[in-house]
Amino acid sequence: MEMSISLKLEAKQTSIRHNNRTLSEEEYQEPAHSHIIRERTKDNIIIRQEPIAEAYKRLFDNQVAEYNSRQKRKDRKIDNYYKHVQQSKTLNLQKEMIVAVGSKDDWDALSYDDKKKAGRAIEEYVRAFIEANKSHIYVYNAMVHLDEAGAPHAHVNFIPLAHGYRNGLGTQPSWSKALDQLGYKGKGKKPFISFRETEVKRIEEALKEIGVTRKVIGERNYIPSIKKYKEIMELKDRTKEELQKLQQDFSTKDNELEELKGKVEAKEIDLALLDGELAEKQELAHGAEESARQARQQAQEAQGEAERLQKEADRLKSQVIDSNRALSEKDQLINRQEAQLERNDQLFNEQTRQYDEETDFINRRAKALKEIERASRVIYTDQDVRPSKLNPDEVILKKEHYKNLKQRAGFSDIIGNFASTIVSKIQQTSIYKALEAEMNKWKNAYNNLKAKYNKLEKENENLRQELGKLRHQNDVGRDLGILCEKYLPQDERDSLYRRLSRLKKEEDKRLERDDFSYDYDR
Repeated sequence: MEMSISLKLEAKQTSIRHNNRTLSEEEYQEPAHSHIIRERTKDNIIIRQEPIAEAYKRLFDNQVAEYNSRQKRKDRKIDNYYKHVQQSKTLNLQKEMIVAVGSKDDWDALSYDDKKKAGRAIEEYVRAFIEANKSHIYVYNAMVHLDEAGAPHAHVNFIPLAHGYRNGLGTQPSWSKALDQLGYKGKGKKPFISFRETEVKRIEEALKEIGVTRKVIGERNYIPSIKKYKEIMELKDRTKEELQKLQQDFSTKDNELEELKGKVEAKEIDLALLDGELAEKQELAHGAEESARQARQQAQEAQGEAERLQKEADRLKSQVIDSNRALSEKDQLINRQEAQLERNDQLFNEQTRQYDEETDFINRRAKALKEIERASRVIYTDQDVRPSKLNPDEVILKKEHYKNLKQRAGFSDIIGNFASTIVSKIQQTSIYKALEAEMNKWKNAYNNLKAKYNKLEKENENLRQELGKLRHQNDVGRDLGILCEKYLPQDERDSLYRRLSRLKKEEDKRLERDDFSYDYDR
């Protein structure tokens, strides 16, 4: 039986929790782990499991202590070599090697027992790999996965060890120097290519024990990414299934004939493209570094896109904040106007009270003058008065009574003149005139305040209506922003934002042209 052999080296990315299946229930539900067949996880083969921090202590603690003892300056001493290497730009914290046998199509045609046999052969190879390279490669974690659809494979995480350093520790984690000291000489990717060829031959020997020989595709059988390979194969299978379903429904849906033809042709094209992409990936001779470069480029592009989306989200958030700020300012304006109205009401009430007091004062003075005038009037009686017998239109008065009556008449004239003089004098006094002017002023102020109050009440109602509209617009804008981010592609979102910005500028110009203001004293 012939099967391809894949040996891939991950540069930096690794997930020990994924490799060891120490995931939480929530993580198992994530798309990145949905391919795991959990009932088969118990069949995975554990070769070695050691926390990397403890591995660093085991490998380097003695050398760190010896190095620190030679240092006279405290800032040159190393407290934690694991963290020290994490921050280094020249050393390699760890590497991950992925070894796989066969393709998904191969294993779809074989039994699960055959897959277990291949898993044990991979385990045998990994143990031989550990022993053969232990002087320069320290494996701290190694697992064989049998609980995924497709090829059985192993994840081997290791720390490269290079010896003979003159500066710093004598042994340091450098992958390029470790390869050189293992005998894989050369520049660029040549040392790793030689290393890979050696290990592939070692895998071939382990597979011969179970009757499997290597199938060579092109010069090398390099799979740039296990995850990418699985995605391509799963997409290929889904495409085949969709194509078959479309072909089965073709005969029963005459009214959808043209649409189904288009879908079938599109799926056939996708399938051909995927097959071509898979073939190209398998025929790559020197794809390891190129794949790593592309992965880094894709990661940078993804990070750039994430930053762009974050900026866009921040911009939308800023617009929402500005809208809320405008609403808050209008609320504050309404509150200030309501407070001003309340102060105006208080002032109006105070002025009305003073006006009532002054009016009462003037009324009381007028009443007093009337009393004086009434008291000054002569009251006639019939005492000592009798009618004349000679002329019925005449009366006869006693002399004494006539004298008194004459005096009273004179007194009444004097009192009347005095009262008239007093009233005239009072009306001519500055106090009376000031009170009269003040009363007229407060009358005018009252009328003005009443007019302003009515105007402010109307403006206040308009502001409340506008505030309600703005709040509604803000809610609609926020919901629209969420829907845009969720459903619209980037070009349509940009077009929509530009249009909204243009409309906002036009509205601002309209308000400026209309001399719009919230100043109630205008």
